[in-house]
Amino acid sequence: MVRALTLLFSIVATTFAGAQPSGGPFCAVPAGGAPMPPYFYSTNNHVSGNAMVGPADGRGPRYFVYACLKVGGYTVDEYIHIVGEPQPMSIGGEATFDSTVFGNGTQLVVRFEAIDSYGVVYEAEDSAPVKNKIGLAQVDEWNDYLNTDGIERTRVLMENLGWDIHELSTMDWNPADLYDLFSGAGIYHIGVHGDVDRHWTDNWDEVLAQPFMINAIPNYFDWRASMNGTGLPPHNSTNIPPVTFAFLDSCYAGTNSDFFESILLPHMTSYGEYVENMCLIGYPQAVMVAGHDVAAHDLFLKLREGVVATKAREEFLDSNLARWIANPLSIYVVTISWGNIVDDESEMHLYGDPNTRVRWVYTGDENFAEEMWFK
Repeated sequence: MVRALTLLFSIVATTFAGAQPSGGPFCAVPAGGAPMPPYFYSTNNHVSGNAMVGPADGRGPRYFVYACLKVGGYTVDEYIHIVGEPQPMSIGGEATFDSTVFGNGTQLVVRFEAIDSYGVVYEAEDSAPVKNKIGLAQVDEWNDYLNTDGIERTRVLMENLGWDIHELSTMDWNPADLYDLFSGAGIYHIGVHGDVDRHWTDNWDEVLAQPFMINAIPNYFDWRASMNGTGLPPHNSTNIPPVTFAFLDSCYAGTNSDFFESILLPHMTSYGEYVENMCLIGYPQAVMVAGHDVAAHDLFLKLREGVVATKAREEFLDSNLARWIANPLSIYVVTISWGNIVDDESEMHLYGDPNTRVRWVYTGDENFAEEMWFK
């Protein structure tokens, strides 16, 4: 069951003696008549509403006695007037919420309601669809093996959590197939052969991190630029969401920031947040095939619980070392070049926001947010 919390509004309040001016009546979602986001995605969505009372008359001062902001029918912010406190002629509410609690495809209604001291009700609402997609891709040679089938582990862990899961694991998938999978994927997990600036598809076509001169080789930079269009999410022209979390389970993908700079374009939202709630994880060296399954398990087991990306990585590093201590010959231990056990941040790089969260509301810190879907 979705749990609702009650928060107080930030109030603009003035007490008047005698004549009471008013610019109302007025009520809007979003607040001030700002444009509604064309879609909601991931765990860092911003909503708001506000209202202003109509002119006062002989009945006395006119002010708000109650107001609330609702998302999907749930109250996420609320004001109740207390006698003796300032009498607000204008009032507004806002919240940040996790859209995954409503499920992909939901047409989500945001509603602002207020009641003034004359008993007049003010109402405004608007809606937008929820767009949450997971893109999983893996070369066919690693499918169906207990210690290499990483995307299967991710699929199982992330089922029934509000994400629409798409998988690409058949033989001979190519860049065109991957483009379709990547488009709109808020979570992107691939298991492929790779290098510092590229990786290969199942049919061994190259996909580059960055454009290479005038070469027509497919690349993530051009892909994301076309998917985003103009403007910043969630007000970008194409209405296609950006990537929130990417795990590139391939050799050298985390060596430098090339993949981060392209896959996480445009690195900002229309709310002015630079690289907020978006990150990429990858290995800086060649990673051995064995262990894809456990890496996915350790990372997404924590991510699905609301743990931030840096803490999920920490859990994997600790667990990987513990597995090696228990059995140095285990096929479930992830190693990189020269047999190094992956047990340190320098052996699994994170680019972007370490506090990225794919479940429960984004808080901007690593504090555990279990079952807290709005703030």
